[in-house]
Amino acid sequence: MPALAAMLLILSCTKEGPEGPQGAQGAQGNAGPEGQQGPAGTQGPAGTANVIYSGWLSFQQAERDTLIDGTNLKVNHIRANQLNQAIIDNGFVLIYMRFGTTVLALPYTSRAGSRPNTVSFVPRPNVLYVTRFTHDNTSPYLGFGSVQFRYVLVPGGVAAGRFAGEGEKRVTINGERYTESQLKALSFEEISSLLNIPE
Repeated sequence: MPALAAMLLILSCTKEGPEGPQGAQGAQGNAGPEGQQGPAGTQGPAGTANVIYSGWLSFQQAERDTLIDGTNLKVNHIRANQLNQAIIDNGFVLIYMRFGTTVLALPYTSRAGSRPNTVSFVPRPNVLYVTRFTHDNTSPYLGFGSVQFRYVLVPGGVAAGRFAGEGEKRVTINGERYTESQLKALSFEEISSLLNIPE
């Protein structure tokens, strides 16, 4: 009989009962002390909105005559190896002409040769075609003389792009939005200051 009682006691001790309810969560411990502030990093260079710009360039080849949409033009070109279709479509292309100490934005219209005429440009991937035409389309067609040119390319990668319902592109520069016409209305000195372009 004592052996039977011992056997029943052993069996009852090894049998697992149902799981009890989960206990209440303990109190959260206190946060540790705040660490020391690290040293301030050095300030980065002033942003130029990834702008690409050239120095003052002279034509490396003779100007030539051409005809576009019935208009007689003098045309020449300058290389712009970083100009791509994305910049043409979504960014801005600005060109400036220097004659002596005077710097003018293109397109530029004057009465040189006693006739109204316009110097302008046509951007294409890797090249900028500079054109000049007289408004009366009569010869002799004016050339370029000894002027120099400088281009500024603002890539579309920094652009806000075209807003819905607007026909004009915009870019964000140093936190401010500018339309294409606003940038083109700035003098070369103002553009140089805005975009941190060295003179």
